[in-house]
Amino acid sequence: MRDLRSVLQVSVRLSEGGAAGVARNLSRELEARGVLSPIAYGYSVGGRRSPMEEAYTTVRITPAAVAAANRLAFPVLGDETPLKGHRSWSGFREAVRRADVVHFHAVHSHVGRVADLAAVVRDLKRPLVWTMHDQWHFTGRCAQP
Repeated sequence: MRDLRSVLQVSVRLSEGGAAGVARNLSRELEARGVLSPIAYGYSVGGRRSPMEEAYTTVRITPAAVAAANRLAFPVLGDETPLKGHRSWSGFREAVRRADVVHFHAVHSHVGRVADLAAVVRDLKRPLVWTMHDQWHFTGRCAQP
């Protein structure tokens, strides 16, 4: 097996909340051990870019308009929209392509359709590790059952 050089962390937020803090800690600890660990994140407060972007190697997945559409669509459709920001999605695909492993840490809160995120990882034939920071995907969008 080849040496692990890069783990892409995927999390809904970079700056706010416990999940963001854990993703940043994972990234820092891996990088301290010589493993690149960029963070692909959804958005920050109000759908804006994170104020912490310059402190980390990041890829923003979800533009504000798409996050808003996803939030509105879920009660009606039962899922996020298939909408994607072209530049953001291209950046996510490129980050997955460069990674040896992709880690879905917290992929909820209207980042995008989980099936679409997973399809990129599958199509680019990257191993996926998915930890459950909370139970969002198993409880119908409730973090704690």
